[in-house]
Amino acid sequence: MFREVTIVFAFILLFRTQASSAANGIVDKFADTLKINPKLTLKTCQTQTGATNADLESVKMRKVPQTKTGRCFVQCLFGSVRLVEDGKFSKQGMVLAFAPAMKGDLTKVGKLRKLSEVCEKEMRGKKFENCDGAEKIVECVARNGKAYGIEFPKDRN
Repeated sequence: MFREVTIVFAFILLFRTQASSAANGIVDKFADTLKINPKLTLKTCQTQTGATNADLESVKMRKVPQTKTGRCFVQCLFGSVRLVEDGKFSKQGMVLAFAPAMKGDLTKVGKLRKLSEVCEKEMRGKKFENCDGAEKIVECVARNGKAYGIEFPKDRN
């Protein structure tokens, strides 16, 4: 049920823009890399943020939730995989979350590390406000991923 939302980028969710393509690719590629309980994490984040069933459905459909509670829900998911730590983007968290999907390919891990550094520079170490972290991270990966060998398939409708 929520397996396709399995965080990793349940999160990377969702846009109907170019970032949406990124969302689909990341969710599909990395869904199995997390060593967490997706159902428990989803429930915990829903409770903590007050996300509605409509917010959850939006994420499941790989769309950016339009409500603040929905955006906070996605940011909570990112926090659960350590992409966001102390309210800021974590390049180490990004590498740790996605390295298992690279299946030991050191070239790919190196590219992932470089992409995480690019995103860290874009975020400038600033704390995210109003739960805008998830969207900013998705946009960075979508905008810069191809240059680092991270390709994304077209949106699924």
